[in-house]
Amino acid sequence: MKDKLPPIPIPPAQYWRIFKLRIIPFLVFCSLIFAISILWKQYVLPPTLVGEVQTIRANVTSPYPGSIIDLQVSPLQTVKKGDVVAKVVIDDINTQLSLLRTELDLLRISIDPTIQQRRSEINYSQLYLDWLRERVNLSADRADLIFADAEFKRVEQLYNEKILSRSEFDLAKARKELLESRISQRENLINEIKQHLDEVTTPGLSSSRPASSNLVQLLVDLDAKLHKIESNINPINLVAPIDGTVSMVYRRQGENIKAGEPILTISALKSDLIIGYLRQPFPLDPKPEMPVEVRTRSFQRQVGIGKILSVGSQVEMVSTQLCRPGMAVEFGLPILVSLPPELNVRPGEIVDLVIRSSSLK
Repeated sequence: MKDKLPPIPIPPAQYWRIFKLRIIPFLVFCSLIFAISILWKQYVLPPTLVGEVQTIRANVTSPYPGSIIDLQVSPLQTVKKGDVVAKVVIDDINTQLSLLRTELDLLRISIDPTIQQRRSEINYSQLYLDWLRERVNLSADRADLIFADAEFKRVEQLYNEKILSRSEFDLAKARKELLESRISQRENLINEIKQHLDEVTTPGLSSSRPASSNLVQLLVDLDAKLHKIESNINPINLVAPIDGTVSMVYRRQGENIKAGEPILTISALKSDLIIGYLRQPFPLDPKPEMPVEVRTRSFQRQVGIGKILSVGSQVEMVSTQLCRPGMAVEFGLPILVSLPPELNVRPGEIVDLVIRSSSLK
């Protein structure tokens, strides 16, 4: 009996050839199926609706008409709530002071000079009116000094740059110094009158007689008006109402503004709401508290779970940013969705919203 021959060895190259022809195609096919399923789930699956991260904006306005003397921010600058962004000087202070002067003159004329038995009261009232008049003039001088000081700084800068002449510089400086001297003199005069008022005894002012009571009330009202005007002499500081970025500047330094006119707009850095519009025909009936999958449109797509906070009561016009290409006007049912805190998105960013059918069961 012949011995069995040893098996012919198969070279490793043959094993590698069998692996390439039989095993690798199967592994590649399985990998493609897995990759396609992942891509379909994360990138291809159509959203139920498209939403926009809500943009929070706040306008900075002046409560009074005036002019901007200092604008301390620039576009795209980050500010915090309470930061001073601009300073405004009220323009109609001189008009208010003129009206107050007229009221003081009319009140002076209305004092009956024939009441001799109350001469001390009349004298006191006239002295009090003089005190108020000087305070009015002092307030007007202080308001003029603010503008004169700003003008002097501007002229001084131009003079240092050899743009304006020495005479113009001296004129601006003299006007400022004149107002400072006048203010100092008026302050001394007001203090002297106030000292005399404190020394004079006025039994008539404490009387319960109708004429005296009316006079006292008029003086108190004028004093309150003057206090209000005095509080508005200094520049008004306009502060940022929210934390955010200066997205738009409408007015520049030196421009005149109206009361309530926007000076700049601040956009918040973060938002916690998404607004979307469900177009017709409605694939489902959205209800509050329904879970919603939120997907970003960045290269590294982020996914989070939010919920419906509220649903609109009627179909409304869709914002231009959410309209489909080629559609100028669209209508949809507005839906407010909470933004998952783990998603890093900016206000105004477009996101895809998916309300899965399983969430309706």
